[in-house]
Amino acid sequence: MRNNFRLVLSLLPFVFMTACGGGRESSTLASGATSVQSSGQTTTTLFGTTTTSAGSTTTTTATVVTTTAANTTTTVAGTSTTSVPQGSLPPLAATQTLLDPASSAVLGTPFWGDGDTGSGGQGATVGNAKCVNYDSINSLAYYAHAHISIFRDGQRLAIPRYIGYAANCLYELNVDNMNGVVDMYSTEVSYKRLTLGDFFGVWGHPLSWTNVAGLSGQVVIYVEDNGILNQYMGANPGDIDLIHHRSVTIQIGSRLNEIPIYNWQQYNGGH
Repeated sequence: MRNNFRLVLSLLPFVFMTACGGGRESSTLASGATSVQSSGQTTTTLFGTTTTSAGSTTTTTATVVTTTAANTTTTVAGTSTTSVPQGSLPPLAATQTLLDPASSAVLGTPFWGDGDTGSGGQGATVGNAKCVNYDSINSLAYYAHAHISIFRDGQRLAIPRYIGYAANCLYELNVDNMNGVVDMYSTEVSYKRLTLGDFFGVWGHPLSWTNVAGLSGQVVIYVEDNGILNQYMGANPGDIDLIHHRSVTIQIGSRLNEIPIYNWQQYNGGH
């Protein structure tokens, strides 16, 4: 008992430094979990609870999982997880893929039919995504772009065109070509939370850790923001936020040798 008390006292200064920031750079993948990285060490702070890893392993609980480029920590709501060692993520591609809204280039092999399925967007609100009458889309309060790619056993399958296009309205997230770019907008607010689950709901396909748009297998999801790659390990992949210039890579089956990274210079509009 006495030794345990001494151990708690010895940890208090470290916990206090972490709670105060300690001058380290932090990044947040979603609410409830913040990953703070310094040289050789990753600290994760969750709802006032701090766990630390120093190149080995750690277990913790949280709302969202994040991994960083050096020693990395993964956290999942209600489950115990283990740190991901450095180098466990596939590298980002050395060459960026240019995304051009004026191009008819198809990224991947066509696999699904164009548009929403019968169980997808038919005009009713799907998740957070409303369907806005075409005549009402004049000035936009929020406009952003994200990218989604799906790989099955190393083969990229093209995201089809015209997802989110209903007979009399356009969904607040939609796809108009086959380069994988998802357009997101709102006529009402300056920021609209739209998620990967909203996209699959509008499209009308399942999304889970065992089934992606009708394809089954081991699923891994990577999230890239401004050249920083994370592996998402949350309970529900549909909770991933689609934000401006974020790319989401869904891997089904065999491990990818590299994760694509994109040049957004033709999509600089948005928020």
